[in-house]
Amino acid sequence: MPGYLSDPARRRAIVAKAVEEFGRVDVLVSHAAFQMSREAVEETPDREWDDTIAVNRSAMFRLVKAGIANTTAAPAPLRAGRGIRA
Repeated sequence: MPGYLSDPARRRAIVAKAVEEFGRVDVLVSHAAFQMSREAVEETPDREWDDTIAVNRSAMFRLVKAGIANTTAAPAPLRAGRGIRA
């Protein structure tokens, strides 16, 4: 399911779709990143930095947080099986 993971509605939709299709979340793989390359740190606009943190750190945490309520092994979903790949 493609989408911008910094969007809370998108994260909820990803978890809801997995639960709808599979009935639960066994494994959650948060595999998303945003990165730009700059010559110098002062060239990085604040908005770009905020987007980087929103996708690379906050979205991962919040996606796991949303998914863990639907795991079969909460709070540590370690069993192999179907999952969400975001």
